[in-house]
Amino acid sequence: VFEQVSVFMTDNLKQPHGKPLKPEERHQVVLDYLKKIDKPATVFHLRWSEPALLSPKVLTTTPAFWYLRYGWNRKMVEDMFFLSQIEVDYALEKSFDEVFGGGYKGKRWVDTSIRGQLDNLWEKLHGKKAHQQSQNIHSKKLNFDDFLAALHANQINISQDLAKNIFAQIDVNGNGFVTKEEMDALLAKLDDIHFDSIAELANNPELLNLAMTKQIMDCLLSDNGLAFVETDFLAHLEATMEFNDPEALAYLNKLSDRDVAWEDRIFAMDALNKGLESGKYNAMLQNDNLVRQLLFGIAAQLLDENRNVQSKAIEVTPNLLDECFNKAARVDVVYDHLPEILDNMFKILDNAHCAMNHQNVKFGMDEIIDNIINTQHPVAALQLAKIFAGKCDIENVLNADTRNYGLQCLSKIMFSLESPYLTFEKSQIKAPAVEEDKLPSQGDPYREWLDTATSHQPGPSVRYMNQKAGQNHFKKKYVSGEDNELVLGYGKNAYKNKGGGGDDEKKSSEEKQLTELTSQEIGTEFVDSVSSGLSSAMMDPNRRNKIHAFKTNDILNQLQPEFSKNLDGESKRRYDQWSKGDMKPYGLNTEKKALPEMRKIDPKLVTMTTTTKAKVNLRPSLPDI
Repeated sequence: VFEQVSVFMTDNLKQPHGKPLKPEERHQVVLDYLKKIDKPATVFHLRWSEPALLSPKVLTTTPAFWYLRYGWNRKMVEDMFFLSQIEVDYALEKSFDEVFGGGYKGKRWVDTSIRGQLDNLWEKLHGKKAHQQSQNIHSKKLNFDDFLAALHANQINISQDLAKNIFAQIDVNGNGFVTKEEMDALLAKLDDIHFDSIAELANNPELLNLAMTKQIMDCLLSDNGLAFVETDFLAHLEATMEFNDPEALAYLNKLSDRDVAWEDRIFAMDALNKGLESGKYNAMLQNDNLVRQLLFGIAAQLLDENRNVQSKAIEVTPNLLDECFNKAARVDVVYDHLPEILDNMFKILDNAHCAMNHQNVKFGMDEIIDNIINTQHPVAALQLAKIFAGKCDIENVLNADTRNYGLQCLSKIMFSLESPYLTFEKSQIKAPAVEEDKLPSQGDPYREWLDTATSHQPGPSVRYMNQKAGQNHFKKKYVSGEDNELVLGYGKNAYKNKGGGGDDEKKSSEEKQLTELTSQEIGTEFVDSVSSGLSSAMMDPNRRNKIHAFKTNDILNQLQPEFSKNLDGESKRRYDQWSKGDMKPYGLNTEKKALPEMRKIDPKLVTMTTTTKAKVNLRPSLPDI
């Protein structure tokens, strides 16, 4: 149904007004067009000769390179097919692309006429096959009850009100019965409907009714058992409505243009954020290209040199991502851009010149984590783990505080934002004992990931995996800019791309298949990411980061004694050394040792005698000849 709807309702596929061409009429149309463009008919000499008619078979089987050889361009060929009412199928389009180049966006013919199939339609409405015509059903009348029963029998699932609406369109006399002649008149009307833009359907109820009626008739006549579901039709119509809000498109274009004044870009980000939050621009998120443009623009503004632009981008990013996750037609488009956005936020933290925005980034990061975990996007949560694990590696982040913050973000996915296990006392060499009441409770979305990391379940539960974005939506617990910021448990920083630069090709392949991962596969990759992040942090040259990783690993080890086996070899050796107490406490206020006293050195006199003998020869000398 959806394929036919999209074919039927596409702006660049319109049929000309008038009845379908007869063979003689088509022949004459082609000859007239050849005369108009001043081209000979010899281009068809392999398939046609006088006095035969120029048929669709002749035009479609003529090799594309012959058109080029005789001086035709792409538009000439396409216009001839359009005027002669011949469809350009996929194979023909590919051959044209190979010869003339792709990217054609002109008009094309789509045969949507159904009037010629009146007999077949009438028989289906009476429950008859084409070969079962023992009775003369063509003169029979059809009442509403029989009409509705015939629709349901042919998988046309519509409401009784819509069925009455369609029946009334056929029963122009209003006598409660429809005849074959009345059906023929309706089909003629359906064949003549024409609209320049799909948006016209939303603004014209009569045209929308005719479009739905035509689609129902197409489904009735289909030999492929096409079903029609009214609610799906309307939802698909809304989803395929071309978003053409000049104001919103202008805002999007400003985000991707660095030459636009910084004040205008700030206004554009604010307007888009409010428009999506209010639902005004929701249709924009049904277009994948516009979603990409939006997310790419926001990612670019995060790294803008103007601190005011950067601050506004940090402020709106969490909410824009949340709106996209809940409303985008294809959420995997959002998954594609999530790593880039988070990576840019960490670049701000890693840049000392952006110190004024560091606090805002941490609040925004907390909001993103909370939104993703609570709205239950398993793939996005896995992406978070991979990104944060990569930020624990000194190869990816230079600043030690930023690497430590990445480790804390990784912990937040499992322990929640307010957990006491995000930071630890420097004076205590050992990690605190885990208390059950301080862990996320059973059923909490954060507990899903904690149990997955500690192998108490193989992956996110069935309930979590089946959760759809936008349904059973958890209320946001944290919103940037409000008083709640004071109680956020943000930590210090970090990130790491697993495997480094040598596994780029493998990583890219895995990311392309994220949406296809099963619960167990997601669980396995999540455990690997947590272990990878901890392993990198344990190898950190900064002692504070290293101890933090040891303590975090110890917390997980208390929940699952076998967890440390997932660490890298050298990291596990260092963890075992720490857990045995071989490392001294760090940060204790001990007395400083005094420097050793310097011994006074008495200089010894040294007498040195030097004898120099110089001999000067003043006699003249001549060269030997």
